Amino acid sequence: LREGAKKVMARWREWYGFPVVAEIEAESQPAQPPKDGPRQAAFFSGGIDAFYTALDFGDGSGRAQRGPIDDLILVHGFDVKLYTKELLERASMGAHVTAETLGYGIVDLTTNLHDTRLPKVPWGEIGHGAALVSCALALEGRYTRILMPSSYTVEHAPPWGSHPEQDPLLSTSSYE
Repeated sequence: LREGAKKVMARWREWYGFPVVAEIEAESQPAQPPKDGPRQAAFFSGGIDAFYTALDFGDGSGRAQRGPIDDLILVHGFDVKLYTKELLERASMGAHVTAETLGYGIVDLTTNLHDTRLPKVPWGEIGHGAALVSCALALEGRYTRILMPSSYTVEHAPPWGSHPEQDPLLSTSSYE
């Protein structure tokens, strides 16, 4: 993760002209294998990109490429603000119905990261990808792989906070 984060910062320097790549001082931790064996999840916002991933890339070919999804992960506080209780409840209800219909489990996470730690960070260009990775890190002992639905195809992906060449760099020795 430490080495991957340095590469992501170098990419942001290239994309956005950031003046430096920050030094990261952190000790390595031993890998934490999932307690329940290898499991896979996908972030799920209820948007078209999330449905595309949840529905096996839309055409049914995804399962053979990436294996089965065990759970969908809904993060409250990113797309829908925490102070909009009614919208949060509706988003959660829709995600739970979707997960049940598709035969997946569901994990609800709530975070104030967007509002308290990243309020001045450009959300689309930088913030949302790193924020999703922080949620994945919180679930590290539960999954071996967490899918981040993409807004763009690999061939047409512009500089963005979540990018198919960038996201895998933020893996650890325990999960991808």
